[in-house]
Amino acid sequence: MNATKSKLPKSSKTGSQTLVIKQNGVQIEFHFDVDGKQSLNSYEADKKEKVIREVPEAGSKLVAKAYWKGAILITETKVVFSRSSSLGPWEMMHTKDSWSISSDGLVLTERSQWEDGQSQTVYDKEIDVPSAKLP
Repeated sequence: MNATKSKLPKSSKTGSQTLVIKQNGVQIEFHFDVDGKQSLNSYEADKKEKVIREVPEAGSKLVAKAYWKGAILITETKVVFSRSSSLGPWEMMHTKDSWSISSDGLVLTERSQWEDGQSQTVYDKEIDVPSAKLP
């Protein structure tokens, strides 16, 4: 993550962040390392909502979907609560992320939007430089 190019929320305390993306057909995995803590987000870019995680004790589930809009990958997540009013389930914490790559393929930009804010995270591609061979 390039912290100087990113526009994170003031409450963010992220020091360092590395992201590795793996894609196999419509399956896309985001492997994050944030300040030494690893996490994985998996999506299928088929525009269908899928339950990512359930929290039965809270009566909620995390739902996500992903799809391509041209060259931009869109990922959306939300929390859906089943315990609600007589009107049925209700949703909250809807987040929409747009992922785009620069024309030279060296910069990945994530633009996030949620109910009360937005952020932009910029990742510079790490280029493997072959080590010099000794005679």
